[in-house]
Amino acid sequence: MGKSFGPKLTSRLEGFYIAVNFFYIKDVHNASLSYYYQKDSTVKVRDDFGVRKTIWGGNFLGGYQLAHSKRIMVEMYVGVGIRFRDIITENKEYVYKRDGLVRAMDVTVAGFKHDTESRGGQSVAPNFTLGLRIAFKL
Repeated sequence: MGKSFGPKLTSRLEGFYIAVNFFYIKDVHNASLSYYYQKDSTVKVRDDFGVRKTIWGGNFLGGYQLAHSKRIMVEMYVGVGIRFRDIITENKEYVYKRDGLVRAMDVTVAGFKHDTESRGGQSVAPNFTLGLRIAFKL
């Protein structure tokens, strides 16, 4: 004589939820950008440099979990939070206050990344997340 928790457990795991998550990212990579030396558009220079980033922060999440079958669960979520960045650059020739960064005509994610990495230092930014997670029970 035993108890079966399968159907009851699955029904408790389905539905809407709210949560908090925290994250920590450490990244080391090479970066490259083009700039106008002393903001003179006739002198275009390319700079390759190293970047070390430490990022940490947190999000408030809201999502929905759905048991697709006995072994598969699907989860969709959205979140908003804050991130704290500490960026250290090495061997960079570009000087943020002296030179003019060559930018794309439109607003792009790469443009934001180049701007943030070229400045270096510490900064705070909003953080948005959107995801889909698929879980398989072994």
